[in-house]
Amino acid sequence: MTKKKRLYGITLGIFLFLGYVFLAAQPVPVELLIEARWISSLDKGAAEPGIVDKIPSAGSGRLIPFRLGQHFGYVDSAGRFTVNRIQENYISLSPGAWTEYPQLPEVLDIRNPRDETMQTVPSPSGYPVFLDGDLYLMGGDQVSLKALDGEGNDTWTYFFGAPLTGIDAAAGAILAGLLDGTIELISSEGVLLYTFEPGGSRIPCIYGCAISEDASKIALISGLDEQRFLFLEKSGDTYRVAYHESLGEGFRRPVQLYFIDSGRRAVFERPGGLGIFDTVQRKSVTLPLRGNVYAIDNQGGGDFLFVITEEGNTKNLVAIRYPERVFLKAAFKSDAAFLARHENELYIGGGQSLMAFEITSR
Repeated sequence: MTKKKRLYGITLGIFLFLGYVFLAAQPVPVELLIEARWISSLDKGAAEPGIVDKIPSAGSGRLIPFRLGQHFGYVDSAGRFTVNRIQENYISLSPGAWTEYPQLPEVLDIRNPRDETMQTVPSPSGYPVFLDGDLYLMGGDQVSLKALDGEGNDTWTYFFGAPLTGIDAAAGAILAGLLDGTIELISSEGVLLYTFEPGGSRIPCIYGCAISEDASKIALISGLDEQRFLFLEKSGDTYRVAYHESLGEGFRRPVQLYFIDSGRRAVFERPGGLGIFDTVQRKSVTLPLRGNVYAIDNQGGGDFLFVITEEGNTKNLVAIRYPERVFLKAAFKSDAAFLARHENELYIGGGQSLMAFEITSR
């Protein structure tokens, strides 16, 4: 192991210990406790022989996809890897499938989290994208999306009105944000369901888009000069703007934007920190944070949200209680980081290590 990797391991070990002592010994007023479960090194390489057969396919054996630096793969809730590889080409990775491919792939080998081939796609005319559990091919010009059946055959192709700048999918609907400042919502059969142009900015473009898990809500980051956050809600066969807010100058890059807490909230990057929008109360709060938002907890339930921010190669784990109270900041040194959450389990990665915490309250 190199000196740099050893240093990362030591740093993360200290971070793990401090996180455990601080949170377990000094619970916050709501008595949230976070207990360290395990730490696993990515240096151990691929999955141990026979480990996949020992991991059940459901329940406690669920597999979490991760990307950390040049490593990617799947880890279970006990810290065991079924896939642990160093990235050599492009990667498409989802909770249910993954594939690694060169710039001009001659064939796509679609594999499951247990590293078994699920499907082979010969002569793909695009790049693989996993949306809501299904496989699609994105055209190289970013203006087309092609659906595939289980045999790798084309079932339909949809052409967008401009290059894509963002895409999300849920409940049989695919939401696309476009360079010309419009969104297009299509069905899983490739039929246009809804289109909308927010306008209101000097430079039109969609910098972020998200759709709720039941497809009843849409959130957008739109335009420059000014950049805006918009929330749309389904009304009959269409959607209506239920809230919009100016974000000022904004970002000239894709913006992280997600629905969390089962669609109760939308969370997004905004200049100077994080925006949290309550979709029920129609209320938005701004949480000032130092540095850039690096990763956002994909669940955000239980009245808590976890975020990683970045200042140089220093990462900060930030724990937030809704609507806008920070109750923990823990720093660690790493060029890359990983953050995920599943129910009461929090997964954090940095350097050459992945670790898990159990979240409990009383």
